[in-house]
Amino acid sequence: MKTQFRKALLCFAVAAALATPSAALADDVQCFVTDTVFPSFDMSCQADTDCVVAVHQFNCCGSEHALGINSSELARFTDDEAICEGEYAPCGCAGFGIEADDGQRTYEVADIGVACSSDSACTTFVMPE
Repeated sequence: MKTQFRKALLCFAVAAALATPSAALADDVQCFVTDTVFPSFDMSCQADTDCVVAVHQFNCCGSEHALGINSSELARFTDDEAICEGEYAPCGCAGFGIEADDGQRTYEVADIGVACSSDSACTTFVMPE
């Protein structure tokens, strides 16, 4: 009887582990003041519609970078970014807004555009007013 119970328990544990692949396949994300680790994302594209804006906080001040990533990566980015934002403790300094790939800054995500560049990579820019 104990053997059957152990087998059933083992099968249940294996099934539970397989049912939660996100935990097994999670990216390594560490967003602290030092030793920051954040994954890279697919930026390839064939057309502007392949791209989305993904805003990543990169320091404890709240400064952010607008990344252009392939839309297929948005869910993974969102999960990783939520971990990152939760790990940064506020450090009392002023953030510098959101920097786009073109080097321009804004404080509004709605001001960020994204396009597929001539080298087939998603890139962000601050839209002109």
